[in-house]
Amino acid sequence: MEHIVHRGCINIDALKSFSKIQINVGYNDNKELVIYHNDRHHSRVSLNQNELLLHLCKIELPMHLMINIKAFGITEAKQLARDIVKCISQYHNHAYELCSTNEYCIQELIDMKQCSINYTIPFQYKIGLICLNVSIGTYGHLQALDFILFDYDILDQEIIDRFKMRRHLKLYSWVNQDDKDIYQIDGIVYNA
Repeated sequence: MEHIVHRGCINIDALKSFSKIQINVGYNDNKELVIYHNDRHHSRVSLNQNELLLHLCKIELPMHLMINIKAFGITEAKQLARDIVKCISQYHNHAYELCSTNEYCIQELIDMKQCSINYTIPFQYKIGLICLNVSIGTYGHLQALDFILFDYDILDQEIIDRFKMRRHLKLYSWVNQDDKDIYQIDGIVYNA
């Protein structure tokens, strides 16, 4: 089982302790890609409070980053997905998993990945869906996904059994430090 830390801004020591680091990325008021931990609806992020994604990608130590794309609406979601792929495609020493709750963001990531064979994206990334309280039974692109990240509160054995039949699909869950029962899944993300 993989152990993934959820961090707002990266501490280099965390890179040595966990197999992956899950970060939130969105736009700040200047439309720059920033890493943050707070909820954008409650507190607008600003450049001087948060690390730029570009600065993180420039770190030479190879990392495995799970990027939660915090996109709202249709137009912003598609543009944010494109901007993040453009940014990370410059830094091949890291592995990337891109995910979101926004279906338009996910579809844009799928479209870019499928077109990358013939176009300009020189690397591969994995795509995941974040499932908080949403039924994913109607989601039409499960075959194109590499993983699903569940909120621990909605995860149960029936869900795990259903998605384990899709052998290519990895299952992750957020957990709090006090969660005792860890299901047999591929990885857990510790809220920090």
